[in-house]
Amino acid sequence: SNTEKSKKNKDFIYQYDQINPDNNKIYPVPIKDVCQEDYLYEFRDKENKDNKDNFINVNFYERCYKSFEDCFNKHLLALEKTVDLKKKLLHKEEIWWKAWICLQLVRTKRTLELACDIQNEMYGYTDKNEILSLVGPFMKVVQDGVKSEHDNFFHYICEKVENLGIYLFIIDEHDEKYEFITSDNPVYISKELDIGIYPVTPKMCFLLKTKEYDSQDWIVPVIESEYNLLMNNIINNADRKLYSKHRLKKSEVKSFKNAEC
Repeated sequence: SNTEKSKKNKDFIYQYDQINPDNNKIYPVPIKDVCQEDYLYEFRDKENKDNKDNFINVNFYERCYKSFEDCFNKHLLALEKTVDLKKKLLHKEEIWWKAWICLQLVRTKRTLELACDIQNEMYGYTDKNEILSLVGPFMKVVQDGVKSEHDNFFHYICEKVENLGIYLFIIDEHDEKYEFITSDNPVYISKELDIGIYPVTPKMCFLLKTKEYDSQDWIVPVIESEYNLLMNNIINNADRKLYSKHRLKKSEVKSFKNAEC
């Protein structure tokens, strides 16, 4: 059929909804819209609370995030070339990837909700504008014309990640048995902030952790036990939805979630 032919000529991302498996979808690549929630990053005018469209500087954060996203393909190509040549990752590339991973962490709905809960617990109120300023990397809270003494969460995470080693688990492009899956919460990070996992493509996955390997051996061909550990953390860390290059089955997801690691 024409539909089948069009599918064969395109790349697709498959969505698996863990709460409602019947709600699975297929997105052509590049994905134009897998938005978690409308107006998630928008600032609002406090003096105009009754107006539901009381946004200030619409799409400010999305424009900032896009400036990073526009650089992604360039850095991905550089990463693939580095892997092919079995070279050490350049320091400037390491800095960019660590910043990118931290950015994916702070821009999620889960992080914003957690920040709101912490603010409410500590101060007895929730202010979305303040939360956006504290969580995001592009602004600081200003009170009475003075910047807040504490830095924002993005810079805090970057400081923690800066001293971690960066390793890349790879799957041979001809290996059809293994494939890295990502989710609506794309970065796993431990409570101690000493381990981070970020699938960058179906065949490459970053691991951030204390330095154990020789600096020349930062590229690690994946083995089954390590693969199961990575997938277990990625899938159990998801809020709801998983994304993959093949159509996930319920039994497959269950086996990853229950994998002994």
